[in-house]
Amino acid sequence: MSEVDESRAESPEGDIIEYQPISALAVLSLLVGIPSLLAIVVNGLLPLAIVGVCFGLLAVIRLSAAGTNLAGRTAALLGLSLSLIAATAVPVEWATTRWWLVRESNAVVAEWFDALKGDQPLAAVELGLPPTQRRGLKSPTAQYFRDRPNAREELEQFVADPWVRTLLALHGKFIAQPYEAGEVESDEQHEVIHLYQAVTFDDDGVPSDGKPSPGEKASGAPPAGKQSFFMRFTLERTVNRESRRGVWRIVEFTGGGHPPTEPR
Repeated sequence: MSEVDESRAESPEGDIIEYQPISALAVLSLLVGIPSLLAIVVNGLLPLAIVGVCFGLLAVIRLSAAGTNLAGRTAALLGLSLSLIAATAVPVEWATTRWWLVRESNAVVAEWFDALKGDQPLAAVELGLPPTQRRGLKSPTAQYFRDRPNAREELEQFVADPWVRTLLALHGKFIAQPYEAGEVESDEQHEVIHLYQAVTFDDDGVPSDGKPSPGEKASGAPPAGKQSFFMRFTLERTVNRESRRGVWRIVEFTGGGHPPTEPR
């Protein structure tokens, strides 16, 4: 036997691979990170992704401090990455969806104001009807009222509203602008949102009948120059199961209030 073989036989420790324990935090980070991806499609799982980020960070910190005494860096980084993807995707998706819903609903409210500016209250009434009850205004008015027996009563109630009367009395000489959007309430088939619009007009555009308009009461400004008041709208978006397209309708509107962020 050669001298090299004899030395190997006398030193069996050279053939032994040093064992490195695996970090429990690294394993836990991976185990939490994989299911945390479900938070992207399942509501309520965002806390799981946040917990996964915490476990991943703690595992990486501990592995860095332990040096070569602990294994599992790959598992820790993978778990941390998965949890970060889920934790950031959920709020980004929420913010994007909210922005899109606010934009769509504000467009419907703008259409409502435009109808009143054009002295077409019936078109504004249509925006408050469920999609299945809308007939459109392409047919003659007489035919429209025959198709919808309750339409005349709905129109009379609509124009009797003091805020609608005020807007009609301005003869289009007002500006309505989005001011604030409230929380979005949603389920599988509906979204509900509350919007605040600021309506501004020249004071001389209001007919002088000896009584203050609702806008004057709401704004509290002196009867000179520009006046303004807020209007609050509640809109509902219904999703068609077959086409998956949503249609908005104005469920409720009122004026004279203040948005939550507006100082009293």
